[in-house]
Amino acid sequence: MFWYLKKTTNTAEIFGSVSSILKHEKIEDTTYNSKLYECFSRKKLDIFEDETYRIERKEPITARRKSKARVGQAKKIMDIRTKLD
Repeated sequence: MFWYLKKTTNTAEIFGSVSSILKHEKIEDTTYNSKLYECFSRKKLDIFEDETYRIERKEPITARRKSKARVGQAKKIMDIRTKLD
């Protein structure tokens, strides 16, 4: 996921990929495309910034899964309840 700030208009948007940013902004300059892919794919950087744009790679915040220990504990409680019935 990429957080994208267009400095000229001071607007921010969120995109799922570099290619979607390029399509949305109608960027066809292959040199610029190469810079973005080099930054995020080859160098594994999290931020790209120049005079026009600031693009940051972000991880989405999602619900956390229960740990195996908590799942096991919940199963034991269910087993005990089943035996009591």
